[in-house]
Amino acid sequence: MPRLVDKNLTDSMVRAAPAKDRRYDLFDGNTRGFGLRVGTGGKKSFFVMRRIDGQMKRRTLGTYPSLTLANARTAAAKELVRMASGKEEKPTEGRLFRDIYEDWMARDQAENRTLRQVRSAMEVHVLPKLAKRKIEDIKKGDIIRLIDSIADSGKGTQANRVLAHVKRMFSWAAKRDLVRANPAADVEKVWREVSRSRVLSPAEICQIMLSARALDYPFGPYIRLLLLVAQRRDEVAAMRWSETDLAAKTWTIPGSRTKNRDSHQVQFSNQAMDILQVLPRFEDTDFVFPATSSRTEGDRGRSLASATQSAALTHPAV
Repeated sequence: MPRLVDKNLTDSMVRAAPAKDRRYDLFDGNTRGFGLRVGTGGKKSFFVMRRIDGQMKRRTLGTYPSLTLANARTAAAKELVRMASGKEEKPTEGRLFRDIYEDWMARDQAENRTLRQVRSAMEVHVLPKLAKRKIEDIKKGDIIRLIDSIADSGKGTQANRVLAHVKRMFSWAAKRDLVRANPAADVEKVWREVSRSRVLSPAEICQIMLSARALDYPFGPYIRLLLLVAQRRDEVAAMRWSETDLAAKTWTIPGSRTKNRDSHQVQFSNQAMDILQVLPRFEDTDFVFPATSSRTEGDRGRSLASATQSAALTHPAV
């Protein structure tokens, strides 16, 4: 339920509003219908609400802190006037696919851990064909032809991923009354994916370990440690010294970097400790594996995760 307040929202109130188990709204005490929504992940967005023809209409203004409280108030006043005049009844008239896509990326995908992959897939495969189309003119057949063209180029798995992104975008748009219906809702996957069950044999692991010893820092030690701790590629690549306790031989991965959002503690083996104890440390970064061993200005503060993410975009099967 909305949480009403008897005073104006303030910068300190907005900044301090905590995330809870369920999302909630804080309404401004002065401007009726203007408020702040706080998501379970801590995302904060300003909105306005107004009853039109017996139905409550809601419009999101923008995300905090990109949109400041002062600017949100100004935008709220204008939007409430437009809603009262009925101009909000056709919010998508003339809007292009690219317009909705940019809104979706900013409002729905901002906290997505795979944001880079989503943006890359959409900009490579979808925007070139749909960006300049009016959103209300895009039909189910257009989506089917788009997905088929990706699959026909030999990228079946990518076609499925793109379909999932398009479905989510249109579903989001439909919930916000930006489209009447989701044209991708009933489109089926075009490629049957088979779960990978391939595992490395002991002989292969030994060969990788030997090859990794010949590689310079940071890639050689990173690959060896990756095999020893058996954690996800990007989690090891983004490891920070502040997350490790070498005396206790533990590494605590924060929930912000795990798949299930729960923190996870890893116990280091003696072999892993042998690697960590001889690694260099740098004053300008907390990363165990900076992007490169050179200390140029462009390299400071970047982890090896940036390199592995780029590789994942180019070679999804890696």
